[in-house]
Amino acid sequence: MSHAVPTSLALAIALSACMSHPPAPPLGPPSASRAASARDTEGTPVPGRDDLRVRLLSRKTLPYDPSTFGLGGAFVGIELTNVSKARVQVDVPHATFVATREGVPFPCEAMIDADHGVREPPFLDPGATFSYHRQLDCRLALPGTYEIAVSLALGHVEPVPVGEVRVDLVARGPRVPRPHAGIPGLFAMVSGDTASRPQGDTKTGYAVVVALVNGGTRPIDLPASRALFRVTRVGTALPCMDEPVALHPPPRLAPGATHVERVPVSCVMNKPGAYDVDAALLVGQERESAMGRVRLSVSEDPLLFSAPRAY
Repeated sequence: MSHAVPTSLALAIALSACMSHPPAPPLGPPSASRAASARDTEGTPVPGRDDLRVRLLSRKTLPYDPSTFGLGGAFVGIELTNVSKARVQVDVPHATFVATREGVPFPCEAMIDADHGVREPPFLDPGATFSYHRQLDCRLALPGTYEIAVSLALGHVEPVPVGEVRVDLVARGPRVPRPHAGIPGLFAMVSGDTASRPQGDTKTGYAVVVALVNGGTRPIDLPASRALFRVTRVGTALPCMDEPVALHPPPRLAPGATHVERVPVSCVMNKPGAYDVDAALLVGQERESAMGRVRLSVSEDPLLFSAPRAY
């Protein structure tokens, strides 16, 4: 059986609780000073700027894009926070990246601004935070782990280092640069359009794109470099074999450098169907080393055919 609490006793208990525990203040938006102090533990100070803190934002894993021989469309977020009590000017931040893979530097564009048409605040109010996104405009030509050192220039001052991000560039599938069988540090890959009209005239025929990458720590000499193509119509046994085609890389390929060249394939592909274009690289007297395969669909269908890319 339950026993009801007398009304007078219940009121006394409630009054006692209110007197010993004052009511909490109403919830509302934090003040600018409180917002700034809450972020004091986030990010790191920008060198030479006690009023700004910076935090770098990046995806840890990015896909390797074989059609561009590297990375395409990736960004690094540079989050700036005003930790002062005054409005601060940041102008338009310029980012500079330095990318290294296994100690080998890979080239990046310098002083990268926002993408065309993107509007960004030139000032930050006290406690305000904004993420400025900058394209990771680097030729990361090989899959692997890259350390990306980031420098930032606010306005017209010299860039200052603000940290580092690490990204894993992951390849999926067989279309990746392949190490040369006889030259340490040299990687090679072939890419190209996957659809074409029937080809019979070598002047307007099909072409692939060859990329040579120095992934080592020493320069590589590339004397008498040539590409060798074997073209097989899927379902047939005998391939068409081209004469080796001369390539035109620099005489010496620096560490981290990539040479990209468009190369014609002279084998006639004038019948509709699927073709495999297997490519190999020859350097000097070294034996040939595989660069990969392009599967090509030859058709009169205008919806399948696309104009060649401009590399």
